[in-house]
Amino acid sequence: MNIKRHALLLILLAVFFVYSCGQKEIIEVKLPEGKTAEVIFVVGDVFVTSSSGAWIRVDVGDVLEEGVKIKTEANSYLELVLSSGTVFRMKDRSELQLVMLPVDENQNRSLIKLVTGDLFTKAQKITYKSEDSVVTSTATLGVRGTEFLVHVENGSSEGFTEVLVSDGIVNVKMNIQVPQRSGLPREIKSVLNKIDRGVKLRKGTRITISGQKVSDLSGSITELSRKDEISDAEIARLKEESILTFVPMTEDDKKRIEGRPDDHDHPQRTRQLETGSSAPSQER
Repeated sequence: MNIKRHALLLILLAVFFVYSCGQKEIIEVKLPEGKTAEVIFVVGDVFVTSSSGAWIRVDVGDVLEEGVKIKTEANSYLELVLSSGTVFRMKDRSELQLVMLPVDENQNRSLIKLVTGDLFTKAQKITYKSEDSVVTSTATLGVRGTEFLVHVENGSSEGFTEVLVSDGIVNVKMNIQVPQRSGLPREIKSVLNKIDRGVKLRKGTRITISGQKVSDLSGSITELSRKDEISDAEIARLKEESILTFVPMTEDDKKRIEGRPDDHDHPQRTRQLETGSSAPSQER
């Protein structure tokens, strides 16, 4: 399997769209080794944490390891690729952490923690099929072969996670905080099992999970777990409270997902063809 992987790692022909003068640019990129991610496109001011924890500027070609945090400033943007070929695109005013990165088809899991802002994921099998997950304060998203946008709003009285799927299927579940499950009544365990299975969000749909909903549901489960007897009506209300509802995406939603920023006030830095070096892309 290593021979196949190294053969496929030689070159990834990734078609990315650079909206300078409305033209498309085909960029040739080498995939990074396992347990790392490589920066392949930068606009504006983007920073990562160093080994000491300090924020340092990131540039195209930088190889990032597990555990690092990344943030984009105003009017900034970043793209990075994993060894599987999955591409993550951070929009401006966003922050995330690379919690876990895949190695190969046997250790193929990635976990990205999105703290705030927007993250677009394009999961694709180039060298092997990865199992990519994105976790936020209110939700966990399971991904295979999918394109979707996650938006996280924090710092207000009611933060939320919004998921918009442009292709494929995303499994979405709430991050419920509950007591030890071993001592919970059977009826509550049944509801928790359903919550853990999540809902499948399909192409063209959108869902929003508020921090208030997750907090209220966690509180309801904790309160019921302390009771000696639980009525059928209380379980029915708990089931109703745990329902997640998705809606069709609007035209504005679709525009939010599309492409890179069209921003000529900030230099764009990307991979050059064949050279593998980084430099500001020239306007054409």
